[in-house]
Amino acid sequence: MVQGKILLIGSEVMMITLLKVLLESKGHCVLVARCIHEALKSLQIDRVDIVVFDVNYLEIDIVTTIAEIHRMLDVPLIVLSSITSRTVMQQAEEAGASVYLTKPFSAQSFLDAITKQLPQA
Repeated sequence: MVQGKILLIGSEVMMITLLKVLLESKGHCVLVARCIHEALKSLQIDRVDIVVFDVNYLEIDIVTTIAEIHRMLDVPLIVLSSITSRTVMQQAEEAGASVYLTKPFSAQSFLDAITKQLPQA
């Protein structure tokens, strides 16, 4: 049974692959975009329940990107980053991020964040 449809955005192949395998093992349908342009195309075609950004490897400004996707969709946005600056975290939340997880994070904390953000059936 599919739990939710999740779009992962990030260019670090190992991280995205690990997250994809973890999410699929819990019954989620996972789409992957390696860059923001690919993500925006995917979002025009597919409806998703959650968007997850691995922001350390995107070649764009994460706050601007969050704001853009937040304007396009009414879905939770989960940010994964090694940036621990309170200012960046606050800007991300103000732009529309629902959750900001700092690296390293546990698989369980990631899954908990996903579960809390999924629409209730």
